[in-house]
Amino acid sequence: MARKYMYFLNEEREKLSVLEKLVPALLIFFLLFTTFVFNQIIAKQHSVVAVEQDCDYLWTIQENYLEEQRIKLQKELEAAQKKRYVDLTNEDFDKMQHIYSHKDEKIVFLTFDDGPTSNITPQVLDILKAYDVKATFFVLGKQVVRNPDLIRREYNEGHSIESHTYSHSYKTVYASKESFFDEFNRTQTSLQECLGVDGFRTLVVRMPGGTVGGPYHNIKKEISSELRSKGIASLDWNCLTKDAEGADTYEAIMNNVYTYTGNKTSVVLLMHDADTKQITADTLPKVIEYYRDNGYKFVTVEDYLGRV
Repeated sequence: MARKYMYFLNEEREKLSVLEKLVPALLIFFLLFTTFVFNQIIAKQHSVVAVEQDCDYLWTIQENYLEEQRIKLQKELEAAQKKRYVDLTNEDFDKMQHIYSHKDEKIVFLTFDDGPTSNITPQVLDILKAYDVKATFFVLGKQVVRNPDLIRREYNEGHSIESHTYSHSYKTVYASKESFFDEFNRTQTSLQECLGVDGFRTLVVRMPGGTVGGPYHNIKKEISSELRSKGIASLDWNCLTKDAEGADTYEAIMNNVYTYTGNKTSVVLLMHDADTKQITADTLPKVIEYYRDNGYKFVTVEDYLGRV
């Protein structure tokens, strides 16, 4: 019994000795492990802070760049506006007089009279935007007052906006030279108030019924003689869809386009975005495709005068 007891004691002493050696090692391992974990946590925190600082730095750079670009674009816009609305030069007037005989390349002016209107003009603008084509709108002052948002849209989407007098009432417009220019000035004022653009002015007028012919031929002639002295050019057309003269089908509209375009290298196409001209909006895609397929470049009055 004594031997067994002594053997048991020796065995327990050996176990205790092993534990005495193992515990410090475990404690050291635990301390090293916790230190490692702590350091990793601290490193990650530093990494997160560094990333946040880098993001803040990049964001600052981006904001500064965007602000620089905004200022640059604003200056370019202001410079373009100053160029856009300066008085017409003698060269400009000569160009307008020879607009129908332009032969350097095939060009077409899509022009719309009598708008803007709440039902037709948005359709026309949607189609022009879809085809990436700019047009010239000869607007009525009374319609500007009724639909200012559409005028702003025409302007913001890069179309030319010109005058077609205020009322389009022949009796009023052609009552006298003074009456005509009063209508022109009222339209100009309406556009300026609507757009809020410093220096905005229309460069061209389209006289209701055109510059010649009809019962008001004599007064039209008197008005035309004064337009240039007042810094105003005029523009009629040399091609028309006859959408205001009874053409009310797709076939009729397109036949007129084919017939009046002929072999012209410079086409000023008369259309209307008045509120009864749904046929004009319906056929506009085909009109655009016809000219594009036949090699015409779409230009506006401002393009032609080098104002954009």
